[in-house]
Amino acid sequence: MNVLIDTADVFIFDENGKKITEMKKTKSVAVELTGDSLGKITIKDIEFNKTLLEVIGEKNEKTDFDKELNKSQKISFGSLKETMKKEFKIIAKTVTRNAENSLKSNDITIIAHKAFFIGCSAIDMVSGELSVTEYTFKAEKDDNGSFIEIETTSL
Repeated sequence: MNVLIDTADVFIFDENGKKITEMKKTKSVAVELTGDSLGKITIKDIEFNKTLLEVIGEKNEKTDFDKELNKSQKISFGSLKETMKKEFKIIAKTVTRNAENSLKSNDITIIAHKAFFIGCSAIDMVSGELSVTEYTFKAEKDDNGSFIEIETTSL
């Protein structure tokens, strides 16, 4: 049976499990397993996720007076070493469909209990095209010795 994979919904939490943001219907989620102690999760999204970038970078706080004068918001990115110290938890959910009749065949959930941001693609600003921003995280072993879990449920 040939299968099609739907878009994925991705949920990103801080290290304590508080939800930071969710990305609905992302363009793609790729999981790369590299060796026995490292996994990589790359999320491609057509929406610019300001909330995630504010947590990863440094959001410059303004006084109310400054906000009234200048409506723009600035997010700064310093050392990648400092950015890579922020720990996240990631859940990505999707379904597969039978290519012949489009009926759901499996629910798939990808879980990383301990992930660190390692990069973001440049924001492409091409006129007339949807911009795709790519966020990459490395998953490290959690307390149970897993760095990425993949759960599937047959429907």
